[in-house]
Amino acid sequence: MYKILFVILLTFVGFSACKKEPTTWSPNWATPLIKGKLTIENLLPDNSKTNSDGYGSLVFKDTLYSFRIDTLIKLPDTSLITKSAIAFPAITLSPGNTITNPGIDQLYDLGQIQLKKVIIAEGKGFIEISSPWPGKTKATFIFPKVKDANGIAFEQVYFLEAGSISNPFIVRDTFDLKDYTFDLTGANGDLSNNLTADFLMSSNETSSNFTVTNQDTVLLSLSFAGLKPKYAKGYFGQYDIEDQIDFKFPQVKKLAGAIMIDSVRMDLEIRNGFDIIAQSKINNLIGKNTLTGQSVALNFPLLNQSVNLNPANGGLYNNTPSNYLVSINSFNSNIIPFLVNLPDSLDFGYALTINPFGNIGGGTDQFFPNSRINLMMDAELPLSFSLNNFSLRDTFDVDFDLPKELVSGSISLQYTNLFPIAGTTKLYLLNGTGEVLDSITGDGSIIAANHDPITYLNTASQNIIQYDLSQNQLENLAIANQISFAVTLNSYQNNQVKVNINDYFDFKLISNLNLKLAF
Repeated sequence: MYKILFVILLTFVGFSACKKEPTTWSPNWATPLIKGKLTIENLLPDNSKTNSDGYGSLVFKDTLYSFRIDTLIKLPDTSLITKSAIAFPAITLSPGNTITNPGIDQLYDLGQIQLKKVIIAEGKGFIEISSPWPGKTKATFIFPKVKDANGIAFEQVYFLEAGSISNPFIVRDTFDLKDYTFDLTGANGDLSNNLTADFLMSSNETSSNFTVTNQDTVLLSLSFAGLKPKYAKGYFGQYDIEDQIDFKFPQVKKLAGAIMIDSVRMDLEIRNGFDIIAQSKINNLIGKNTLTGQSVALNFPLLNQSVNLNPANGGLYNNTPSNYLVSINSFNSNIIPFLVNLPDSLDFGYALTINPFGNIGGGTDQFFPNSRINLMMDAELPLSFSLNNFSLRDTFDVDFDLPKELVSGSISLQYTNLFPIAGTTKLYLLNGTGEVLDSITGDGSIIAANHDPITYLNTASQNIIQYDLSQNQLENLAIANQISFAVTLNSYQNNQVKVNINDYFDFKLISNLNLKLAF
């Protein structure tokens, strides 16, 4: 409603005219400005529902933290340079003759991580071949254990012109490795972090022979960059991860006063989307009200206790996370005092251990596309509460240039209220340093709807509130830098009330301006 008043005040802009020997006239202008209808369902369409007891509830589902294990499993950018030379002083190659260099192994240094299989989500490969051979050649580069989505081994063929030791022929190429599967068990299948390649050089001459000596060394340079896995299998190592996260809720700073909540339900669910054993622990969950300086730590079952997370079930394209559920309510925790404190800041500390018992799976850890370890929150707050001088307040910048001819004015609020909550309103004019220049009080209050505690149905109240603006207030308005609008709320007879999601506040605002015009 403070935004509505801001729109109204913007209508107080220049009216002026003058003549010699002026005649004055003070008309009254009454102009409808804005109307609206507010309901819980309209304000929070994704967070409101009718509960099983027949009145409203606010529901919240969110992720408090999400851990991706691929932040640990990183395939570093790496380069391999190998030299290929014959073992004899010289050899003559006829057309089609081949010299092989099989079993070139690239070892990835991944620390304690031991990978057997990886499917690449994105990344590039780069190859450079420098040949001094004095005849045309065909170079074939093969990753026999790297296969595309169709199961075909990676193979690249390059045709090189004749070169020399002083002026070798060089070919360069880049290839996309997306969706390729890397078998990292080496040529014999008993290793880890090991990539095998074969390299063949053949004469590509059609009729003539040429001679290669043991000084004619072919240089092969192979490098990878930006490799990111979407699937991996092996042993992912043992890691202890601990962090403290701070969440800010600045909108709560606009609230003050006392609110009494009837009940609340909150479920914390830890989901393990990896085929690994893990442990998780919630160290603390502290709500801070920075306006009052009060902090309340949430106490609940399993706080500061490690829980074992079972591995996910299934395979690469059909997997189901395991889950561990912690239920928090008003009977097993201090959730109500925690929320009544109106925290605008939340400190959340957690610890996570990957493979706490070591490599007991024999290298069978797996992570799948989009796998996460998530802490999910699912909460329901029934709209059953009482309010005692519960205030909300907001401040916004203004810059008015009001005409001198505007001598007085007022704003009328006509409303129909189906909420069982009463309220008073006040408008504050502030200077650039936040000091109060003036305040404007309405001549009435928001009257609560009559509430039936048995059926939860309400009977609407209707009223008109008028905000009179004196000449002095108009002058202060002209120099104000900010306007602060405050509403203080009290529930019907200060009793516990239940609110329906279709309860509404229907309103219309009308301005009444008194001008002194000269003719």
